Amino acid sequence: MISMGHSFCNLVLTQIESLLPHMNGTLLYVEDNPDNLKLMELIVSRIEGLSMISTHTGELGIELARTEKPSVIILDINLPGMNGIETLNQLHSFEDTRNIPVLALSAAVTRKDIERGMKAGFL
Repeated sequence: MISMGHSFCNLVLTQIESLLPHMNGTLLYVEDNPDNLKLMELIVSRIEGLSMISTHTGELGIELARTEKPSVIILDINLPGMNGIETLNQLHSFEDTRNIPVLALSAAVTRKDIERGMKAGFL
């Protein structure tokens, strides 16, 4: 899980780029914060061969994952409605999405949140 705070830009850029350097295909980013979405668009634009689709709710994220079959999914944990862990559980319940790698990304993370996310199956 990747934690984002006020001075997160360089940290996030470094962490995401180190995780996705050789990835081709599509990244699905599920995020309700427009500033975080813009940052991720910048990051993905710097990775050759990777494109991004996005949405702002877990429910829509599941729909996009099932129709678009992204190479990787990055979920915000604190989404409105269905949260990131609930979204991950739903993704794992469908045969066509259960093997897509999913990363958690959140601004407010405690040690307990990290343990819960890892137990749920986030990378």
